[in-house]
Amino acid sequence: RAVAHRTGGVRFQWQNTNSRDSIGTGISCRACAETWLRPFRNTIFMVIATDTAGCTASSKLLVEVNRTGRIYVPNVFSPNRDGVNDVFLPKTDLSVKNIRRLEIFNRWGERLFVRENGMPNAEADGWNGQFNGIDLPPDVFVYKIEIEFLDDTIDVLMGDVTILR
Repeated sequence: RAVAHRTGGVRFQWQNTNSRDSIGTGISCRACAETWLRPFRNTIFMVIATDTAGCTASSKLLVEVNRTGRIYVPNVFSPNRDGVNDVFLPKTDLSVKNIRRLEIFNRWGERLFVRENGMPNAEADGWNGQFNGIDLPPDVFVYKIEIEFLDDTIDVLMGDVTILR
């Protein structure tokens, strides 16, 4: 929440200085002394205050967006068809637009699975622990995931996942 200290007869104008922002301004009230700022990416906001005599003052505020907690990638799954934890996929919140690419590799770098343009949190777009239709044995595999956010930024996540059977 951003607050511009109020004095009698002062008009306020909040602006998003990011000209690339095609999703929205992130400003709940442009003409209020107090407003909520909710951008999708790091953004500099400016408030301009004008008094009854026409004198103006301005101030800028940088709001940094922290994506921590928006993506959870499990490190183990059990594709044994019991209906619990059978598919490997990242779990995301509503800030994720698309799983651009999900790749799985074995320890020798052979690509075992690739899915492009998967829906966030859709089990049908995840990996079921198979290669060429055959269940893989318990082992550690490497993943690379490209995630596209609503603001069109892309994060690349890499790590490992273990199959337990």
